[in-house]
Amino acid sequence: MNNSSENEIRIERLKTVEGHEDYITDLAFDESGTFLVSCSSDFLIHEWQILEETPQLHQISTMEPDMTGEILDLPNIELKNNNIISSISSRGEDGLTLNIYDQDTSEYKNSIKNVECFAVSPDGNDIVTGNSLTKMINTYDVDEGMGMELFVPEIISNSNDRYVAMSIIPDEGVNDDIVIVTTEVVFIANMSTQECREIHRIGRIILCFETFSLQCSSSGELILLGFVSPKPTIMLFDSKTGDEIRVITIPNNGEGDTFNAIFNHDSTQIVCTYGAYIYMFDVETGSQTIQYQSEQDTITSIAIDPRGGHIVVGDDEGKLHLYSVHYPSTSSGPITSRKPKQVKKKPAIMFDSVKWKKKKPFDVIEYKYKTPSLNEHGVYDMF
Repeated sequence: MNNSSENEIRIERLKTVEGHEDYITDLAFDESGTFLVSCSSDFLIHEWQILEETPQLHQISTMEPDMTGEILDLPNIELKNNNIISSISSRGEDGLTLNIYDQDTSEYKNSIKNVECFAVSPDGNDIVTGNSLTKMINTYDVDEGMGMELFVPEIISNSNDRYVAMSIIPDEGVNDDIVIVTTEVVFIANMSTQECREIHRIGRIILCFETFSLQCSSSGELILLGFVSPKPTIMLFDSKTGDEIRVITIPNNGEGDTFNAIFNHDSTQIVCTYGAYIYMFDVETGSQTIQYQSEQDTITSIAIDPRGGHIVVGDDEGKLHLYSVHYPSTSSGPITSRKPKQVKKKPAIMFDSVKWKKKKPFDVIEYKYKTPSLNEHGVYDMF
């Protein structure tokens, strides 16, 4: 079903492209909307110019030089600042391995091991990771190839609690705050002061393999939390106060356990998929603005064109489907429940690193089964 009034949001299917042979696990556009990357259970990464009349496809290797163990899945992918970051689940490894590739050359750059979940800074220069074994929050400089231990959040009191998801809150280039979801609690941590603020206590224990969505709005004012069990639900929180703004329950129009929820390009709409359906909800009012039944049986992943004109979804057969999105000339703006932010004088760096103590790279990047050695330049080899 698709509404056709010029005063309403409309979705129109443009084309379907093939390239993968199995379930599409994740999709991501670059900042310009020119390139799209996809990862799949066929263990392949593809880079597309999906908006071209004849989409160009480029395949990227998913194996690092010293990768050991059977690959099980490629759960997540990011494309920022000409770096492709893909997570890999493999047998015999504790947690995920993040592989980093150069987008221009497709060459493998390096890896971060033993990662439960991760978040990439808006500028793509830094990766924040959580390790469920040590409970340590770490940061990794992509360009320098240097990792640092930050802290263990005091709010995590249960040794069995595990990291599920994290997202850096955009804040005019400073980005000190990060929202973290564990199997028991949702909280905001400041990576300079190490202070943590609980915003939601999970009423049940989240299983790490559950379908789960976490994203911050483009302004950094809102936090979106989406989950499928016991029923598909979206929660919105104020990132400054931690207050719950609203809860949206997704209509159950058929069977399916695949669920995704993200903000659109300007964070005025929430786009979510459940089973074969695409939904959109107005952020200001929480009202449903569109319900569209797609041609595929199961939508497994979604990406939003940062310019706002397109949606790409992946399905369980390895196909990508491109849709155009038409917005009315007037639409709801973002929530403005607080006074406009004052321009900060703080330098545009990711974190305030004065309090940090640098570690040897191998202390963070690899926690076991790795013996560091000096190369001919007198520098420790990390990978």
